[in-house]
Amino acid sequence: MEKKYLRITSHAPDPSTVRPEHILKKVLEFLRNKYKNGAPYEYISEQFRSLRQDLLVQHIRNAFTV
Repeated sequence: MEKKYLRITSHAPDPSTVRPEHILKKVLEFLRNKYKNGAPYEYISEQFRSLRQDLLVQHIRNAFTV
């Protein structure tokens, strides 16, 4: 579920590394729990950037992304 944020530069990301929406929903819950239990801000921030990137790459724009 955890995935390090990597800046996309000149090419499309490898599809095998992009998490589908149903997994991203689980990641969101996972991160909420980690935050509540005192995970460092830097870690949470990086994970949210990675989650956001997976949503953007897949052009997911729905109630979940709001």
